[in-house]
Amino acid sequence: MKRELSLSADFGAHLADGTAAAAYRVTRIEPYVEMCDENVLNFTGVRQANSSFINALIAGVVEQHGAK
Repeated sequence: MKRELSLSADFGAHLADGTAAAAYRVTRIEPYVEMCDENVLNFTGVRQANSSFINALIAGVVEQHGAK
C-alpha cells in the first residue's frame, strides 16, 4: 500500500517549525512505516523549508527504520 502526505496541505508553503515537524513525524509518519510499502512526502506547493524542519521530519525515521 502506498501512502502519500501533502506537506503543503498540512503546513502551508513555508516549513519552518521543527517542533511541529517532530510531532507530525511521531503521529503521521512513524506509525505507518512498517504498515505501508511506500510512504511519500509530497512537497508540491512548498516554497521554503528550513533545515530544522527537514531534520525533525526525516532524520528520526531514517535513524529508527533505516533508509528503506
